[in-house]
Amino acid sequence: MGYINILQLIVISMLLFIYQKKLGENSIYIVVAIVIAAITNIVAKILNDVFAVSNIFIFIIFINLISFLLFFIYFLNFMKHRFTKMIQRIITFVFVLVSIFLISWQGKNFFHEFPTNFYFFETILLLGSISLFLYETFHSNIVLNIKSYFPFWVSICLIMVYVGLLPLLFFVQQMGVSISADLFRLIMLFVNFMGYSILIVGILNSKKIKE
Repeated sequence: MGYINILQLIVISMLLFIYQKKLGENSIYIVVAIVIAAITNIVAKILNDVFAVSNIFIFIIFINLISFLLFFIYFLNFMKHRFTKMIQRIITFVFVLVSIFLISWQGKNFFHEFPTNFYFFETILLLGSISLFLYETFHSNIVLNIKSYFPFWVSICLIMVYVGLLPLLFFVQQMGVSISADLFRLIMLFVNFMGYSILIVGILNSKKIKE
């Protein structure tokens, strides 16, 4: 990840600590996830640029596993209806179950190469969680103050950062479309920049809303 995205993550971490009280009690999951992302990217950058050591395992452990689990728990806490809460629990359970299975099956190999198929899987699950959350939100009174509702901004950010890369990865990995490493990094930089910029705007615009 570029220095611009790392700087964004640091700024977001600071803003989250400053404005946490108005973002709601469940925001702690996003605070932890963003701080983890910031530290992970800083450490990964040092390992890659200074020590020329592979940093893939760091992203897999702290982003693909820990951060995604935090996202699933975060959205679970917003489910009000029995059916949507049950579905979200199933999504979280399936994510944990599949993660444990793949780690047990592949062992250390799971952490040596970016698990593209697993990324597709967990991102689809995340999109399902966001869809459930947005469904409930747009069928409640919260929709009247949607611009001030922090979880809504979190949803848009996650869609941009994680779901936004799915089409590119699909064409590169599944369709065999050739793309230069520099162009791929540039697109990833842009997608992350847009997603994190959305979250910054969301933090600044958010207010504590009675749900």
